[in-house]
Amino acid sequence: MNSAPDHRSDSVVVGVALLAVALFAVAGWMPAIASAQEPAPAPAPAAPVPSGMSDPDYLAYADRMQGLMEPSWSEREGLYRAGDGSEPMVNANMLLSHAGAAVKGHSGPSRNDERARRIAARLVAAPPFVEQPSSGPPGSDSQAHAPGWVNSTTNPLGSQHLVFDADVVDGLLHAWRARAALNLPQETTDAIVDRVTRTTNGPFWRFPAIRLNQINWYALMYAATAEMTGDPTLLREDFRQQVLRFTAPRVPDPERAGNFGPGLRFHYLPDRPVGRRLNVDSAEYASIVFSFARFYEQARLSGMAALPARDRRLLREWGVRVLSGYWTHGGYLNWDTGLGFNRWHQTKKIGLSQQALIALASTEALQTSASQGPWAKWMFDRGLGLFESWSRRAGGVPPPVSFGVIHQSLGPSSARLGVSRMQANAARAISAGLGSLPASPPPSLYAFDPDIGRLAVTTPAYNTAVVAVNQGAFAYGGIELARLFDSEQDVAANLGG
Repeated sequence: MNSAPDHRSDSVVVGVALLAVALFAVAGWMPAIASAQEPAPAPAPAAPVPSGMSDPDYLAYADRMQGLMEPSWSEREGLYRAGDGSEPMVNANMLLSHAGAAVKGHSGPSRNDERARRIAARLVAAPPFVEQPSSGPPGSDSQAHAPGWVNSTTNPLGSQHLVFDADVVDGLLHAWRARAALNLPQETTDAIVDRVTRTTNGPFWRFPAIRLNQINWYALMYAATAEMTGDPTLLREDFRQQVLRFTAPRVPDPERAGNFGPGLRFHYLPDRPVGRRLNVDSAEYASIVFSFARFYEQARLSGMAALPARDRRLLREWGVRVLSGYWTHGGYLNWDTGLGFNRWHQTKKIGLSQQALIALASTEALQTSASQGPWAKWMFDRGLGLFESWSRRAGGVPPPVSFGVIHQSLGPSSARLGVSRMQANAARAISAGLGSLPASPPPSLYAFDPDIGRLAVTTPAYNTAVVAVNQGAFAYGGIELARLFDSEQDVAANLGG
């Protein structure tokens, strides 16, 4: 079929609404529907529902993921070799996992104190840590700053990006927390605090600095620095200012989309017109940005003043939308993105996106009901299992792009980054307290964007989406189903692409 036209079409949007009625009327397909605006209470399950994963379950999961990463360890280098481009991030996530296992007194394969000590020392050395900005290779989208980290353990002129700093700092924070259990040398411990503190207090990270609307990276850096130094200033002030700017009412301007559409779809480029291709939505970046909420309660406990009621309400509504519109009962993203096939189904983005579910499951202050946290945890746990099932099918590390949707070639480096982030997420879940929280399957959920006619539906039996107006972002659209997955997130049909 032809792509949907790149303009608003009332008739197409109405068609989607009628299609939604037809979908919901199919007997046996769908129990009570909960919208992104008003979640319904979970119905009583027809059969006993297993409880969610516990701390030992998460540690056992990390042990199994460790088996996938083991062949990439270099005893000579003292690093997991992933290839320049992701090596610092891969090692930071593995450090996070090793440190998390040490804190819990675990004795399985995911605990390796010696490797943790070597990785931590390597991540605070140059490179990847740099004292001079790096513009990166020609043509790279580098965000030069210093001090900070590059994406290489061998080249001080590697690329720089917020995610490189944030991934490394998250790993170093967990190593710092586990310094006693790891028997981390004082020299390394001091270097961690020094590198993180000086980087975060630089102009690249302090408010009013911002990359698009991606407040999550800043929240992580502020939280890590505050915890290591005992100085809450960044959480009390910069964190709050970042969030208030993000939630501020949009001033009508045809040249600026703002952060959200009328159905709370996410605009990747808030300072560009709403009709831009990249502004159709972004399931992965909306989830990644929402992961800022992992640090919300830490900020409040550190003395951050309460947000205004309007802003809290918006964040809670957005949390419902994230769960209903971007995640499925299969534990996977309900994935449409303005970045198109250049981003679609990349496994390295799944672990980043999952951190929104950790945030939703653990942050009561931003939940709209007592059910939302257990639903988020259930989806998170399902996602871990889904990724592991892919590894079994692959006989090792899953391919870097799922479902064979390969638009650009991604190599082993991206695939290993995907594994390391999933392994680290098991440790992040433990750190956030998910191991002691309940999990329950959500009812059927949907989210609808009235301006572009995107309808996302997830049920215990299937999940699907319709994207009436695609803004030229991808080669599917219209009133047909864009895709159809079953309850195990296996492809049931692809009708619209």
